[in-house]
Amino acid sequence: MKITAMNDEISLSLEKQLETLERRNIYDIDLRAIGNKNVIELTDNEVDYVRKTLSVRSFKVSCLSTNLGKEYLSDISLLRKRFQRAIFIAHRLEAQFIRIFSFFREDYSGWESNVIAIFKEFNDIATSHNLTFLIENEPATYTDNIQGIHKVFDSISLNNFGLLWDTGNFAQMGIKLTPTEFLSLIHLIRYVHIKDIKISTKEKVLPGDGDCSISEYIKELHKIKFSGYLCLEPLVYFNEKYSQLYSKEEIFLLSLDKVENFIRNINNK
Repeated sequence: MKITAMNDEISLSLEKQLETLERRNIYDIDLRAIGNKNVIELTDNEVDYVRKTLSVRSFKVSCLSTNLGKEYLSDISLLRKRFQRAIFIAHRLEAQFIRIFSFFREDYSGWESNVIAIFKEFNDIATSHNLTFLIENEPATYTDNIQGIHKVFDSISLNNFGLLWDTGNFAQMGIKLTPTEFLSLIHLIRYVHIKDIKISTKEKVLPGDGDCSISEYIKELHKIKFSGYLCLEPLVYFNEKYSQLYSKEEIFLLSLDKVENFIRNINNK
């Protein structure tokens, strides 16, 4: 397994993000936002700037973290255009993975079948572009529970789709998975967001200091020889207990230290 980082967890400056990762010998970066724009909103010139900046420092894009699907399923025509835009940017930045979401829940009859239908359509497009789309287990979306995750992945090809497992998302909803429940999903996981939360208070904390069983998840992934990415997205800077004491970069580095220590301990056993 390899470590990468959500770029805007470190700094608002792309150059500063790369400098910080270089110092820790990490040359993979997950791109979510440049300035105040999600990556899918970048202009062609902005995409070329990012491409050049990464190339000069020999960085690889581990994932293009779009906000596609973090919305209600309404304007299908616009959705298709945004989907194609994400594909264009991914190819331009040589990213194999594109993060998407499974749409906010709605109550109308037929909503579930509409979500499955759009993913089947995306599946056909993904096949022709040799890309992998990662569906996150985001709260308030179709895949915010085990049943929803299995329904989606039973309907599409695992060659072109994978589960983006955010270790903190279920805890954010007050849910603590049992080991058996996690193992029922592990074969679907292609990418992991590292985030820890205290269920009782919903506080984001450093990895290992909350209720999200991060070290146990990493151990189980190690057992199956998981070769994908562990991406740091701790969001701890939203917790004033930390942000009043540390800078955004310092919080990121504290989180990185914890995750690297988990991996080191597992590898030494």
